[in-house]
Amino acid sequence: MDAKNPKTLFDLTIQCLLRHESAAIQALEDIPRNLFVPLFIAAFKGGHKKILSEMVKVWPFYCLHLGTLTVREPQHELLKAMIENLPVYPARNSSSRVLPPNLDFLYLSFCDISYRDFRFLAQCPQASHLKMLNLSNNTMYWDDFEPFQTLLLNLSGTLKHLEINHCLIKDSAISVLIPALMRCTHLRVLNFASNPITMPMLVNIMHRLTPLMKLKYVIYPIPLHCYERWHFQGRLDRRRLAVVQLQLNALLHIAGRHDMKWITYAE
Repeated sequence: MDAKNPKTLFDLTIQCLLRHESAAIQALEDIPRNLFVPLFIAAFKGGHKKILSEMVKVWPFYCLHLGTLTVREPQHELLKAMIENLPVYPARNSSSRVLPPNLDFLYLSFCDISYRDFRFLAQCPQASHLKMLNLSNNTMYWDDFEPFQTLLLNLSGTLKHLEINHCLIKDSAISVLIPALMRCTHLRVLNFASNPITMPMLVNIMHRLTPLMKLKYVIYPIPLHCYERWHFQGRLDRRRLAVVQLQLNALLHIAGRHDMKWITYAE
C-alpha cells in the first residue's frame, strides 16, 4: 500500500469485491446503491466482463451513463457484453419485449464508437426502445450510415431526445439519416450542432422535420459558408450567420411552426 496515498475503506471494499468475482456477483442485488457506480467504473477499467454483465442486469438507476469512460479497442467487448445483458422483460398483455423503465436513456458520448459498434446496436433488440440517445463527440468518418439509419428506425416509436454533436456528420450522411428521423414521431429534441453541414442541406432538414409536431427544439450546426474555412479553423462571419437565422425563422413561419425553436451555438 502506498503510504503517501493510503487506500480508503471504500476503495478496499471495491477491490475486495473485484478479487472475489463470484461473491461480488451474488451480492449485487444487496450492495448499497452508493457502491454501484464506483464498482462499475472499477470493473470497467479492470476489464471484469462477468461482473459488468451482471451489473447491468440489476442496474438500480434511471440511466446507464458511459460518457465519462474512455472506450478503447480492447474494451469494445466489454461494451458489447453490457449491451447484450441489458435485461428484457415481457410487456404486460403483449408478446413484445421492452427495456425496463430505468434503462430508457443511453449515453455513449466520448466513447470512440466504431462502425462495428453501430452495426451491433442496430441489431440489438435491447437497444430498440430508448427514449434518449446521446452519441455526441464520436467521429463518424465512415461512408456507410445504414446501421445508424437502422438504429433510428428501431427507435422511431420511442425516441424523444437525440444528440449527435461533434460527430463530423456531413451532408451525405445526414441525407441518409433524414428518412429515419422523419419516422421518429415522438422526437422532441434534436441536437446535431458542430457538424459540417451546408446551408442547402440545413434547409432540406428543416423542410423534412417541420411536420414532426412533437419536435419543439432543434440545435443545428452553423453552416459551412459562415466560416472562412471549416469549423475551429476559420473565423465565424456573424453577418452570414444572422442571415441564416433570418432565413430559418422565415421558413418556420411559412410552415406554421411558431412553437418550434431552431437555435445554434455561435462560438
